[in-house]
Amino acid sequence: MGRCVTVATCSLNQWALDFEGNLNRILKSKSTKSGLQLESALQEPPRGDS
Repeated sequence: MGRCVTVATCSLNQWALDFEGNLNRILKSKSTKSGLQLESALQEPPRGDS
């Protein structure tokens, strides 16, 4: 018998310069205890576009 896998997806509404709101949404999503999370570009430090 094969193993069962559950897959779930979501998209967080992240906004530039909304640090507190973004943090709250990230913490809420992490509280689901998912095994794998792919983070958005807005969670990375700026790269300094020239």
